[in-house]
Amino acid sequence: MSLYTSAMHSTKCEEPAVPDLIVAYNGSSLFLVYPNTVLGTDWLDMNGNPGAPKWNAGIEVERRYIDGLLHGAAKDGLIIGGEK
Repeated sequence: MSLYTSAMHSTKCEEPAVPDLIVAYNGSSLFLVYPNTVLGTDWLDMNGNPGAPKWNAGIEVERRYIDGLLHGAAKDGLIIGGEK
C-alpha cells in the first residue's frame, strides 16, 4: 500500500470535520455568516466588519465582500460549511 493510499484509507475512518463558519444566503444580496466553533467565533471577531449588522451570533455580509471573507478564512485554515 502506498503512502497516498494509506492516507486516503485513514481519512475514510475519521469523523467528518465540523465547520468553523456556516454561511447562509438570505435570497437577496446578503449572506449571513455564523461562527460554529470557538475558532470561528474568534476569527470572525478579528476579521469581520465590526460595524456589520448582527443576526443572532452571525453577521451580515454583502455579496461583494463574501468571497474575500471566505477566502481569508480558508487561507487561515478554517472549515466553511453552508446553510445553517
